[in-house]
Amino acid sequence: MVSWIQWVQSLWQGTSTSSDASNEQAEEVQQPIPPRRRVRIYDDAAEPVYNPPSFEGRVDWDVDTESDASSMESQVARHRSIQRILSRKGLPPELLRRVDAFADEGYDLCVSRSFLGMYTNNANTRYLYTPPLASSLHHGCLLRVEVEMDSHDQGWSSEPNRSWLGTYQGSYTWWDLTLERPAQAAQSSAETGSDTEEDVPAWTEIHRQELCRNIHASDAFKVHTITLDTSSPIVQDAQPGDRLCVWVRTQFPGWINFARHASIRVRLAWSD
Repeated sequence: MVSWIQWVQSLWQGTSTSSDASNEQAEEVQQPIPPRRRVRIYDDAAEPVYNPPSFEGRVDWDVDTESDASSMESQVARHRSIQRILSRKGLPPELLRRVDAFADEGYDLCVSRSFLGMYTNNANTRYLYTPPLASSLHHGCLLRVEVEMDSHDQGWSSEPNRSWLGTYQGSYTWWDLTLERPAQAAQSSAETGSDTEEDVPAWTEIHRQELCRNIHASDAFKVHTITLDTSSPIVQDAQPGDRLCVWVRTQFPGWINFARHASIRVRLAWSD
């Protein structure tokens, strides 16, 4: 007896467990798209910018021209192929969406930035943000967030507990991720009614979550990758029009966060 989960998984692999599978025309379905890792080239001789301001500027989703498998066209084609297979089983459209959500089936978008900065003095500096999330689903539009960060601290420490050096204990340089909403939408949702449009910021912070700390007293750059799923309030409460921001953080005198790269990869639910 094949379980319902095994049956769904077999469909995702382009196979069928029904007795009449041999009579159906075989249809190739691409495997889920793996996260693409871009080759980053750094100028090791470059001097870091001391306490740069929060990043502001136009951002667009990355386009990987070297990988056909990760193109939006390929992701759409794969999704439609899966939908055709499931539709032949007689599943209604509303159930198709539930199967998609159960299988974490969506499309991936990524934004990245490489910039060498030296952040001190209780820094809380925005390093990168995504374009506004676009979806026709008001709730459940975001399935997953993967953040990659490349950084290290000042490389020394006066911490009396020397066993903490080289670990994450007692480290006061780190990264945060925030979910932000356009100020007017957030203000309307909160029904404050007291501030004018000029009094409120362009974006309102909805949630903030610490991602990772740097290794204590290490001057070697290290890449950390953190993935958030639907158990995170940031993923749960994301709405169309929201954006995600990565922040470089430090606390206490002497602590320095050297950051040179970050990327934010999101998986959005199909809304058709």
